[in-house]
Amino acid sequence: MANNERWKRRNKDREKARLKKSYIKRKTKISAYYKQDRIDNPEKYKIRARKYYLANQKKIRAYADRNKVKHKDYKIQRQYGITLEQRNAMLIKQSGCCAICGKSIINNSFDIHIDHCHKTNTIRGLLCSKCNIGLGHFKDNAIFLLSAAKYILEHTKIVNAT
Repeated sequence: MANNERWKRRNKDREKARLKKSYIKRKTKISAYYKQDRIDNPEKYKIRARKYYLANQKKIRAYADRNKVKHKDYKIQRQYGITLEQRNAMLIKQSGCCAICGKSIINNSFDIHIDHCHKTNTIRGLLCSKCNIGLGHFKDNAIFLLSAAKYILEHTKIVNAT
């Protein structure tokens, strides 16, 4: 055993090449194993990711601050499956305004919310924060929204009549 360790120390480059060749040979098998393990044990990986985040919070936030556009693009792509360029194209298509109230949202990127169906994950449009919160409170239920609109219209008539 001691001779083996001595040989490894003296021949670091050869040992490194041998290990790399061995890894390449087994790469797909190893990759498949870990992929399946992630599917079988999602909680284990969530816990690991959470621990990493808590241990490296400052580093992660500093990276996000240094790379705001890249980070925002990553978040949008991960959450909604679109790029920042596609979101900006949607914003241009909507003339820089909220799809519901028509308020300009082009100057405030924090006020741009990507509205999507929670069942199908399809993107419906871009909203201002107030309209996005309003839809959320109505649980994206069209019947509730129509009922609320009817309620507002009825009470508007009463106020205007007096």
